[in-house]
Amino acid sequence: MVGGQLLKLIKRNTNNSHHMSILAWIILGGFAGWIGSMVMHTDASQGILLNIVVGIVGALVGGAMFNFFGTPGVTGFNLYSLLVAIVGS
Repeated sequence: MVGGQLLKLIKRNTNNSHHMSILAWIILGGFAGWIGSMVMHTDASQGILLNIVVGIVGALVGGAMFNFFGTPGVTGFNLYSLLVAIVGS
């Protein structure tokens, strides 16, 4: 029951318009920053807050980079957007 409510909160503002709620940005950014820090071997020196910030900034940078090359950037709360954020971070 709680998981369903969390998904509703995450997808609340999407309506097929590629907008994500702040909670979705934080969760996606946290995962992307954490995975990016593990790839770069800086996981021990970064805390959760820095992982979230790096992931969110990475999503913005990755989205701009992907748009530059003619592909969509962050498209919502999905695996493709996670990949874009990881590449950017």
